[in-house]
Amino acid sequence: MTAFRQIINGYGGSVIKFMSLIIMTGQLSILICALQHRRTRVRKSIYAAGTSLAFLWMYIMMGDELQQETVPVITLYVLDSPWIFSVAAELFLVLMLLIFRQDCIVYAGKHIVPESIKEAVDLLPDGIAFGDETGTVVFSNIVMNDLCRRISGENLSDSEAFWHMICEKGEERNGDKIIVTDTGEAVMFTGTFVTDCRRKFRQILAFDVTGLQRITSDLEKKNEKLVDIQLRMKAYQAQASDVIISKEIMKARAQVHDELGHVLLSAGYYFENPDQADASVLYSMLKRTNQLLLREAEEPDDMDHDSISDALKIVSAIGVKVDITGEMPEKNEEKDLAGRVIRECAFNAVKHAGGDKLDICFYHTDESFTVSVTNNGEPPREEIIETGGLLALRRSVEEYGGEMNISAADKFMLTIVQPV
Repeated sequence: MTAFRQIINGYGGSVIKFMSLIIMTGQLSILICALQHRRTRVRKSIYAAGTSLAFLWMYIMMGDELQQETVPVITLYVLDSPWIFSVAAELFLVLMLLIFRQDCIVYAGKHIVPESIKEAVDLLPDGIAFGDETGTVVFSNIVMNDLCRRISGENLSDSEAFWHMICEKGEERNGDKIIVTDTGEAVMFTGTFVTDCRRKFRQILAFDVTGLQRITSDLEKKNEKLVDIQLRMKAYQAQASDVIISKEIMKARAQVHDELGHVLLSAGYYFENPDQADASVLYSMLKRTNQLLLREAEEPDDMDHDSISDALKIVSAIGVKVDITGEMPEKNEEKDLAGRVIRECAFNAVKHAGGDKLDICFYHTDESFTVSVTNNGEPPREEIIETGGLLALRRSVEEYGGEMNISAADKFMLTIVQPV
């Protein structure tokens, strides 16, 4: 029968040696796994014996490459034995490896082992990672690795560099950082330090807050509308009494006009038909009309109102102070324009810039009237989009041939040049 040495030195030698190497590596990994899983002493001894046999078999397979005088006797015996016995020995080692491997899988499925913790953390919907003070990542789950690739385009290899990038790109919110990914997903990152065995680790957590971010954005928009409504309510309260008085005066005037119409018609009828008309009725109507006229004469003439004074009263009700320089306008058209500018700029200063003071400058020339307004609020962070009152003001100014310019370089400034 053919000796095993001939097969080793033939075409099948490389395959047999490769299989021996796999067996030895597998047995060693099983032994390491048993030590990490803290298996019983008997089980560790069995795995250690299997690993020793695998190492011995690998040594025997390499025996034909050694010098004849240095080859152990057992190696020569195996190499010179019939090939069927050696193949049976290798098949036995393969079967033993499979049995040991299955035993490790069954044990891991019924007990908590280090791999169990890793698998459980990988199933979390949130990201988690730990890194030491040098930035070396000691642990990270699948979600955190995926977020790192989507945000930075690289794998998570340096926890400190990743956290610094989050701090630079993220939006600050209550000490945490929020980053919106390319898919529109909002992720909140938190970074803290934990200590274990006198070693300091950075803990990075990631939470999907897309729904919360959407709700927060809607609330912010609604709050802006509420602030605008609040400002308008304050302005309405400031001029509500004037509006009520004006309505009462208009009502009284309408009543006077109606009474005068009735008196004139009755008087005409009386003069045309003196025999048929009742003079006492005409007298009572004249008396009532005189009473209405005298009462109206005591009312203030609201047609001579000052738009600037009215605007100052309104903005004062919402807590805005106004500092005016330059020559005050005298024409009613200029006063109306100035009053409108004061109201609109005051509302915007409180609503968008958090300001409480306006600086207004009036400037007159032979050809134009100029009004310039600034506030003490925060300068705009983004480009100003004209809507609502500003847009209506611009249309009104340009309708009469004027120009309106808005500057937001260092601070908000509105300038209107109106031809005279």
